[in-house]
Amino acid sequence: MTEILHMNGRREVVNDVVTLKDMKAVIGGPIEVVHLPNKTHIVVGVRASEQGLPTNLAASNLAGRRLVGTAIITDELK
Repeated sequence: MTEILHMNGRREVVNDVVTLKDMKAVIGGPIEVVHLPNKTHIVVGVRASEQGLPTNLAASNLAGRRLVGTAIITDELK
């Protein structure tokens, strides 16, 4: 399962295989992977806070820490 967690709270299910290139395009640059205990991962932008992007409440609640910008949640990282 892969979902894009948009900054406005909208969630978008992605049914296709998501590549590293795809993730970078959605996030807008270099990425950081936040590992969650249930073998799920949240992908966020490395420079998102430097860019002044707003807090992503959905991603922050899942991660238990403040995450900013668009995020991708997935259980499909290898």
